[in-house]
Amino acid sequence: MSQQQSPTPHSSPHRGSSLGLWIGMVLLLTTTILGIYAIVTKQDIIFSVISFGLVVFAVPLGILQVAPSSLVQMRQTIKMGLLVIGLSLLLGSLTLNLILLFRPQVSSTSGPKPALTSTLTGIPSSVSPSAGHLREFLILTPNSRPVSIVSGSDGNFWFTEERGNKIGRITPQGVIAEYLIPTSNSIPGGLTRSSDGNLWFFENKGDKIGRITPQGQITEFPVPAGSDLVGITAGPDGNLWFVGYKPNKIWRMTTSGVITGGFPIPTDGSGTETIIAGPDGNVWFVEDWGNKLGRITPQGQITEFPIPTPLVPGQQNYHDMIVGPDGDIWFTEGLADKIGRTTPQGDITEFSVPPPGGNPGSLCAGPDGNLWFTDDAKHIRRITTSGMFLGEFMISTSGSRPAALTVGPDKNIWFIEPSGNRIGQITISL
Repeated sequence: MSQQQSPTPHSSPHRGSSLGLWIGMVLLLTTTILGIYAIVTKQDIIFSVISFGLVVFAVPLGILQVAPSSLVQMRQTIKMGLLVIGLSLLLGSLTLNLILLFRPQVSSTSGPKPALTSTLTGIPSSVSPSAGHLREFLILTPNSRPVSIVSGSDGNFWFTEERGNKIGRITPQGVIAEYLIPTSNSIPGGLTRSSDGNLWFFENKGDKIGRITPQGQITEFPVPAGSDLVGITAGPDGNLWFVGYKPNKIWRMTTSGVITGGFPIPTDGSGTETIIAGPDGNVWFVEDWGNKLGRITPQGQITEFPIPTPLVPGQQNYHDMIVGPDGDIWFTEGLADKIGRTTPQGDITEFSVPPPGGNPGSLCAGPDGNLWFTDDAKHIRRITTSGMFLGEFMISTSGSRPAALTVGPDKNIWFIEPSGNRIGQITISL
């Protein structure tokens, strides 16, 4: 009797097609999502272009998987070609986007890549630069809240991190390093470069004055408990001068950390925060609540000069103060939308800030002979020593207002962005 042979099993041609369809769809969706992510976060837009370009291959690949099986030979040839090319390119794009998405943060040894680069153009002027280039550098510690920045004796820029409880250093090329303050939750602020080549800062909650060397070594010196420190400067006499908000008092300290005097401010509740070394051998300060400028001699004698524009009732008028390139002292009047100038003798002149933007904040003497300042519309603006306002630069980072302008040996403007957790630089053409 003949034995019936069992049929040889064979796979369904539709099983391979279904598998290819599922692979193609998964890669298509993954690539599309990563492409959208890259566009939204504005990271290396070229990867997004590649991703969506590859969709052109993926879509016909999917169509062929479900198309009627006519013209078998041609269909098989096209499908095989698209399958090889599409899968290869989709896998390549997927790999590139995964690298983009999960690439590690750059360490302080190699320096961060600028977080955002754009070209800014101000209003042309015959006496001031009209174009600048903006670079921004992301601080390594998240949400560190930088509050001050100065140029150090080593050619680098140093900044305090109020929430990070660190002192940061950034080179002119953008390489960042950070140094932890020994006292936890000290709330550091203010940086000033003294005659000993070191940088000094205050600790609001730590009740200490700190010193950091160019090598990053930190030493702390205690001050009276409850000093509520809010400002510090290196005085023309070689001492350090710092101010306490609630005690309404100015102290003098040597660079050895010895307090040699404490001087009450005559106006009660003056609200003094800003204190600087003046051009006349004295130390100057601004009274936010007292609405006065103050001058203190190296011996501790205080003279006050009323600001002409009165305070808005019940509101503190924040100020900044610097020595201008003309040898006078310049200050901001935030709520009054004015910038003021005083001679060392106390003769005050005020200039109203025109739109766009008001509430002028930080000041610095620019390398072009003008005064640079910030406003509440994310601008960095300029005013000549004769009171003429020039063009402005827009800081485009979302939710980030520039502050604490300074100029370094590179002749560029450096600043902090407390909300954006960045250090910014404007390169200007002189």
